[in-house]
Amino acid sequence: HYPNQLPYRYSFLYSFVLVIIAVRALMNLRYLKKGIALGAGSLLIVVIVLAEVLFKDKVPPESVYVSIVFIVIYILAMRPRTRRRLSYSLAALFLCIMVLCESLVSSILLLNQVGKNEGFTSHEGYTGDLAAVTNVIEAVKKNDPGFWRLEILPAKSTDDPALYNYNGLTIFSSTVNKPTAQSMRNMGFHGNNINSYKYVNSTALTDMLFGIRYRISKNQSWNDPRWTNLAMTEIGVNVDGDKNPYLYKNDEALTPLWFIHEEPDSLRLRSQNAFENLQTLLTAADPSLSDVVNFQKIEVLSGLNVTPRAGSERNGYRFDLENNKKDTQVTVYIDVTEDSWQYFHIDTSRRTEIRVWRESDNEFYVEPTTVTDDPMDESSEKKDIDDRRTVSVNKPDIDKGESSEPPASRTTGGNIQSRNMRVPEMIDAGFVKAGDRVTLHVKQNADDATAFTLYSANLTAAGLTRAYETIAPQMLQNIRWNSRYLIGELTAPKDGYAFATIPWDRGWKVSVNGLQVTPVSVQNAWLAIPVKEGVNRIEMCYTPPGFETGLIATVLSLLGLVFIVLLTAAIRLKRDERRRRKREAAARITLSDIRLPDREE
Repeated sequence: HYPNQLPYRYSFLYSFVLVIIAVRALMNLRYLKKGIALGAGSLLIVVIVLAEVLFKDKVPPESVYVSIVFIVIYILAMRPRTRRRLSYSLAALFLCIMVLCESLVSSILLLNQVGKNEGFTSHEGYTGDLAAVTNVIEAVKKNDPGFWRLEILPAKSTDDPALYNYNGLTIFSSTVNKPTAQSMRNMGFHGNNINSYKYVNSTALTDMLFGIRYRISKNQSWNDPRWTNLAMTEIGVNVDGDKNPYLYKNDEALTPLWFIHEEPDSLRLRSQNAFENLQTLLTAADPSLSDVVNFQKIEVLSGLNVTPRAGSERNGYRFDLENNKKDTQVTVYIDVTEDSWQYFHIDTSRRTEIRVWRESDNEFYVEPTTVTDDPMDESSEKKDIDDRRTVSVNKPDIDKGESSEPPASRTTGGNIQSRNMRVPEMIDAGFVKAGDRVTLHVKQNADDATAFTLYSANLTAAGLTRAYETIAPQMLQNIRWNSRYLIGELTAPKDGYAFATIPWDRGWKVSVNGLQVTPVSVQNAWLAIPVKEGVNRIEMCYTPPGFETGLIATVLSLLGLVFIVLLTAAIRLKRDERRRRKREAAARITLSDIRLPDREE
C-alpha cells in the first residue's frame, strides 16, 4: 500500500520488466548454452528446498514439490538436442504452454487460499440499498448546500463515502496519510493504523469536532437527544414503505476549520487513552473547555484468568493474564451519577469479544447504537449476581468463577451492542440516565488471550453545548467549496492557527486575506493554517504533489514523441528519395550502355 507499505504498484512495473527479459530470453533460446539452464535450475531447486527447511510455517510442502516439478520441466525444455529450427520452435511453444499451466495452478491455489481466509459479498449486497440511501443523501445535499459530513450505520464497507457519494470520515485507500490513520485510531476510531479508518463507534465529542452533521441509520431508530430525526417528507423524499432509512441531524457540528489557542507543535495527540487525546484537542480550541470530558473510575464485578493492576481514571485499568493459554473474561461496570453519554475505550491487540448493556430501574431510554452480526458466545454458564458483590479494580480479590458473565438486565434495561474487535477502539454505550448501571463484558478465547487496558469517560449535554457555543464563533463560516477548493471566513480572537480536520498533505495551497501562507502540520496528521486577529478570508486549493512536474514531463514527452515521429518520417522520406534517385541514375546508365545495331551490319 504505497506510500505506507510495500509499493505494490511498482511491482507491476517490475513484472513488466521480467516479462521483457523472458521474451528476450525466449527469442535467444537457440543460443543458450547447455550448462546455463542446468546450473540455474539446480540452484533454484536448492534455494526452494532451503526455504522449506528454514521457513516451514510459511512454505507449504506442496508448493515446494510443484515448484521443483516445473523447474525440471523448464530445464528439459530449454535444452533441445538439435539445432534445427523446428526443434527450437517446439521448445518455445512448450515453454509458453508450461508458463500458462504454472499460472493456472498458482491462480487455483491462490483463489483456494483466499476462499478459506476471506469472505465474499454478492453484488446485490453492495447495491441492494443503494437507491434508497443515495436518494436520502441527494435530498440532504439539495436542502443543505453547505459543507458538512455524514456517516452511515451500519457501514457497508470502509469505502462507503465512495459507494454512496457523500462527504464522510470513513476511508480505505493506499494513499491515505499514515500519521492521519494513526491519529484517528488514537481518538478511538476503528482503523488499521496504516491506510484506513472507519466510523463505527464515535462519541458525541468527535461528531462535533469532525463536523458529523448528518447520520443515516439503515435498520433502526435512535432516541438520542443529540440527534434530531428528520422525516423523509420533510426533506422531499417519497416514502417507500420500510425501505427508507432513518435520517438524523446534529445541530452541534463544527465546520472543517476552527481556531486553536496552542501552537501546532505543542499539540500531543498520541496518548493510549483516546479520551485524553480528545480532551487535549478540545483544550487547544479553548482552555476553558478542559473539563468537558469526565474521566471515570471502573469497577470490576468479576473476572476469569485475569489480574487487574492498580490504575486510575486517566491512565486506565490494565488487566494481565494469569495463564495465556486459557479463556479470559472480565466484567466491569459504571454506576451513572448524571444523565450523560457513556463510553469505554479498550486497548487490545488480539480478537476480543465485547458486550455492553444497561441495567436500569428507569424507563429504557436509548436504542442500540451498533450491533454486529458476530454475537457473543452465550453458551457459558451464567452467574447469579443478585447480591451484586462488587470490588474496585484496584483490589485483587475479584470474583473468579468459572464464568464471569452476568445476565444482561436488572429490571428493564437491555443489550446495547455486541461485537468483536482486534485493535484499540471506542465503545459507545449511548445516552443513559442517572442511577443506571452500564456494564461491559470482555471475553477472549485461549488462542487470542492477551493483556488489555480499559478506559471510561462520559459527556454531558451541558458540557457539549458549552463546548460548541465556545468554538462555533471561531469556526469557518460562509463556506463555498468543490472537489478542490474550500473558501470561507474565520474570525480569530488573536493571532494564531486555524486547525483543520483535513488530513495533512503538501498539495494544499492556502491564502489568507489574499496573501499566500504556508500551512503547517500537526504531527504530520492534520492541517493548521496561520491566521491573524480578526476576520480572515481563507482560500484553500488542492493540487496533488508533483502534479505540475508530472504534467510538464508528460507534455515534454508527448512533444518529444511527436518530434521523433516527424524526424523518423523525414529521415524515411529522404532515404526513399535517395534510393529513388539512385535507381533512376542506374537506369540511365544502363540505357546509355546499350549500343544500337550498325546499319551496315
